Amino acid sequence: MEYKYKNEIHCNEVAILPYYIANLNIEYTYKQKMGEYQEFKNICFVDTLDHTSFAGKQLDLFAMSVENTERIKRQNESKISVIIGNPPYNAKQENFNDNNSNRYYWSLD
Repeated sequence: MEYKYKNEIHCNEVAILPYYIANLNIEYTYKQKMGEYQEFKNICFVDTLDHTSFAGKQLDLFAMSVENTERIKRQNESKISVIIGNPPYNAKQENFNDNNSNRYYWSLD
């Protein structure tokens, strides 16, 4: 379990409060299961769909720290075979005047 925790589990979050909550939940669960605290170093403050071409974007929002940038680069170099994610919160938006339209991802679309 320690190997998976350190090497095979990754987490991305684009909003700061859910980022901190996810990090706390992951670290707390590990401590409960393993009986010792270890920092979770594979959480990135980044938009999952927009960091595939991270090179050269050092001045954007998600390069806010050297540590976060290194985590993103490390994740991009990892072989990831299972992805679990939330659906877009605006998927069932009925009124486009709600100003909650989908973001366009040039590298994916």
